[in-house]
Amino acid sequence: MSNLQSNPFRLGLHPKGDVGNDWPDFARKMFDDAPAGWIVTNPSCIVVQANHAAETLLLRSASAMRDKHFSFLIAASDRASFATMAADMLTSAFEASRPLCMKPKTGETVDVVFKAKLIATSLGVPEFISWIFLESVTGQGSDLL
Repeated sequence: MSNLQSNPFRLGLHPKGDVGNDWPDFARKMFDDAPAGWIVTNPSCIVVQANHAAETLLLRSASAMRDKHFSFLIAASDRASFATMAADMLTSAFEASRPLCMKPKTGETVDVVFKAKLIATSLGVPEFISWIFLESVTGQGSDLL
């Protein structure tokens, strides 16, 4: 079991108020039930976890995405742009936002707006990349992220 699966706090979620010992369950529920697609990868962009909205948008189960390179979810026409974004995350940006086209398991490609954030250890070592995305409807997705 990955560190993320056993401790969703690593996503950078911070509750307001006291949730006490229920924190791991609370954070897991926030991740799973978030209205935006949310995929977490390791620094090499291998999928660690995906939430329900990502499963719905991409027509794939979290388990089918896990352990695969994130680029397999990106439309071929946008893979170079995705690779640039991922490299920037590790070298300088630590946070980025960009429209990209994703490829569900079946059907047409889907235009989304990504907001990505690097999650690092207290020593600054990259640990995860959090990829949050919404389907873009005439460019409105970026307003919601």
